[in-house]
Amino acid sequence: MPLHEKIAYYPLADCYVLNATRDGLNLSPYEYIVCRQGGRKMDEALGISADSPWTSILVVSEFVGCSPSLNRAIRVNPWDFCVMAESLNVALYMPESESYRVLSLPPNFKKLSTGHIVSAYKKTKRRVVCLDYDGTLVPQASLDELPGCEVNSVLNNLCSEPNNTVFIVSSKGKNSLGELFVECENLGIAAEHGYFIRWNGISNWETSPLPMNFSWKRIAEPIMRLYTESTDGSFIEAKESALVWNHHNADPSFGSCQAKELLDHLFSFCHPVTVKRGHQIVEVKPQGWSKGLVAGSFDYDRYAEPTGLRDKLPRSLLAPSAKNEQGHVLRGRYK
Repeated sequence: MPLHEKIAYYPLADCYVLNATRDGLNLSPYEYIVCRQGGRKMDEALGISADSPWTSILVVSEFVGCSPSLNRAIRVNPWDFCVMAESLNVALYMPESESYRVLSLPPNFKKLSTGHIVSAYKKTKRRVVCLDYDGTLVPQASLDELPGCEVNSVLNNLCSEPNNTVFIVSSKGKNSLGELFVECENLGIAAEHGYFIRWNGISNWETSPLPMNFSWKRIAEPIMRLYTESTDGSFIEAKESALVWNHHNADPSFGSCQAKELLDHLFSFCHPVTVKRGHQIVEVKPQGWSKGLVAGSFDYDRYAEPTGLRDKLPRSLLAPSAKNEQGHVLRGRYK
């Protein structure tokens, strides 16, 4: 197919699949990403609003030369039909917030200034503030450290405002988060990506009502155990809703190589799970569950009835985060 015809098709395709069994540095995925960036004339031709983000999904064979550089693509073994089928299913039904991940920021992206945030904060009367713990309140390199006195002071000041609802959102377990923020009695906590929610220090932990199937743990944990035995300094964090292989204390180079190999190994699952590589971790969790769903799933009506805050349900939301998972989901609920 001539190049000009391929370039015409690329913007129309929601997903690009490269399932070659052997190839060199194939540039087609990069061409696809560039063409999916859009532009004024492209938006007009396709009838797309200029404010709408362009999304892109790549399903790439692990045997092609460009696979290592496309670190957010879905990698597959083209010889494994089960994996191919599952990967295509994931790609076709992937939510917009996830499919946005392989593209750069859109041209209309604007960094919020402190003055703009303060002005918007003062204008609103009822607010929800969701703070990402991992990489926002605490740098990624020091996630094991306790939040400092300054962090606790800021959180307590925010929580002391009667019209504020403040939540910490984290992938950490509920027990460790409860201990980290024991000094913040009015702070809400969403642990394990929101699988557990606690509205304040005196309320009980609530478990997500969404049905979850954790049978995949019986397969994932033995695989992680093999990599733990062969990687000094690594360990497994067994959470109730997820499994995390952590190589923070391992040799950086060897740990990174082992993480990539483990990631590819876990991708071979034919189970409804999400396998994700983070900062010195590899995480397996139920498919479709992320921090971005937390604020959108808060049951404010249920909370307002017993606390007498029916007239104080939120009308604005601020979600500072080191990731982009939360913003896409929240736009649909908070205009």
